[in-house]
Amino acid sequence: MFGRALLRRRVAFSALELFRAGADHDAAAPGVGQGPGGVGVENDCVLGGGDCVGADHAALLAFGDLADKCAAEDELGAERGVGAETGERLVKVGDADLFTDAWLRDLLRANTPLALPAFRHWAAHFQPEAPLAFPQSIVNCYTLAIQGCAAHTQSPPPLLPGRRGMDAEAWRAYGRILFWLHRPDLTPVQQRQRCRPLWERLSADLAPAAVDPLHWLHQAASLSPDSSQTALGRLIQRFPDRVRAILHHGLENIDVLTSAFPHPSSEDRSRTVIGLLSTLGDATSESVLTRFIEHPTLAVPAVHAIRRIKAAEAAGSDW
Repeated sequence: MFGRALLRRRVAFSALELFRAGADHDAAAPGVGQGPGGVGVENDCVLGGGDCVGADHAALLAFGDLADKCAAEDELGAERGVGAETGERLVKVGDADLFTDAWLRDLLRANTPLALPAFRHWAAHFQPEAPLAFPQSIVNCYTLAIQGCAAHTQSPPPLLPGRRGMDAEAWRAYGRILFWLHRPDLTPVQQRQRCRPLWERLSADLAPAAVDPLHWLHQAASLSPDSSQTALGRLIQRFPDRVRAILHHGLENIDVLTSAFPHPSSEDRSRTVIGLLSTLGDATSESVLTRFIEHPTLAVPAVHAIRRIKAAEAAGSDW
């Protein structure tokens, strides 16, 4: 099984290298076709073991474990030469692993519509209960896939189809907000108009479920070298007041918060909220944080956050 997984990864990386190197190929050379944007790419790549797969398929296979690994990989030879319309079938259900979000980032940089079936798959394939998946990878795959869909479609893809309940609705709302933030043809005013009803839901009937996604978005952002370019960073930059209000609600209603992830840690989530308020908080945050200054485990981060807010106010910082 490990050998097949390694082969699949080699196929994926070979495809991405083909996309990057395509500009150096002569479009008229034998065996070379036109890739995304007119870039010349080899029609097929041959890998160890004699497997052969089209470059467009290889790009689409770059995401997650296939549901039927043996059958899908054994069919690669028969499927070569078939167009990108088979992408939806080739991108099958699997759990996000350590490298899936890295592949999604690579394909975002490639900016090819051939990846749209994969983006749609991972926008729908949000499974926090997956036993062997990293929560940060699950979240990153979800948000990166939404970003990829926004680059190539006019409306949000189906998000978490088949999932019901408040937690699923909260993740859908954040997903749609991120979609509108990444639509390249929308002005800031248009983005705010589309996002306003989503924020209103997160602040009202979805309030108990709205805090936990921010916690996991923060955990996912901690793996990025530039947090400002992450999903959470963009939410904070564009809607600081909205995010701050949800964080306040989280500290004021710790006991009623819910989570889509199994076995959530209320204390870890509270630490995240306090940490975010240390940079995003304002004068209204101080009274919310003050209630924790005698807490047995949260007192230190709460006092630190209050001090940072006061220092920012003294320096004239204004979010």
